Amino acid sequence: MIISHKHKYIFIKPTKVAGTSLEVALAESCGKEDIITPITEYSESSDDDRYEHLARNFDGYYNHLPPSEIKKKIRNDTWNNYYKFTVIRNPWDQVVSRYHWEKYRTEPDLVFNYFIENFEQKWTNTRFYFNAQGKLICDYYIRYENLYRDYKQVCDHLGIPNAKLPRLKSKHRKNRRHYSKYYNKKTRKIVRELFIKEIECFNYQFQET
Repeated sequence: MIISHKHKYIFIKPTKVAGTSLEVALAESCGKEDIITPITEYSESSDDDRYEHLARNFDGYYNHLPPSEIKKKIRNDTWNNYYKFTVIRNPWDQVVSRYHWEKYRTEPDLVFNYFIENFEQKWTNTRFYFNAQGKLICDYYIRYENLYRDYKQVCDHLGIPNAKLPRLKSKHRKNRRHYSKYYNKKTRKIVRELFIKEIECFNYQFQET
């Protein structure tokens, strides 16, 4: 998560959407007074050490802080006037990414169907995209599927350098099958029901290979 007073933007960081890669790239052009949260829950130590110095002024903040909490911590004029952006991702693909992350971190023998049937609501990103009234929060939504193009568009809009996006938190996923290969009709439906708001708002579909 970044609040850049230098460039007048707020980068809201959901989970499992390449948020850390974007955060690291954006941090390269941040000022000394900007707020940048540290990388956490991360064991790829070489990357951890390389980017640890970028975090600053984050007391009271954490990397996946929801917008409702960010809003409480900053001035109203900052929230209202800064350019707010975040990242969205096809929910079925995002859930597969979450599955591999949980498998890597805690449960090496985790079965996908069991994971879906016991999926925790806290793992959805709805609160990062919509406010309590159901309205969209941000000015711009980078699509994970068009990550580099949309990231460049944000940089151009803000007038900041288009720093190279590092590929982070990807080593834990060994299997690169298309997400559709993981699902059956039941698990596909469960994900749709959990993420219905994002699916309908951002026109996501379950795509076969």
